[in-house]
Amino acid sequence: MITVLSILFEIIYILFLSKNTPHLPHYKITHKLLFLNNIN
Repeated sequence: MITVLSILFEIIYILFLSKNTPHLPHYKITHKLLFLNNIN
């Protein structure tokens, strides 16, 4: 379950990077989610 979630977050990250849009809040949210994922 945790590995699947981490892979999905990585895919989302790649999609955000491919868009090249300066959404800093979105990046911060993804960082928080990744940290929560690491804790779990």
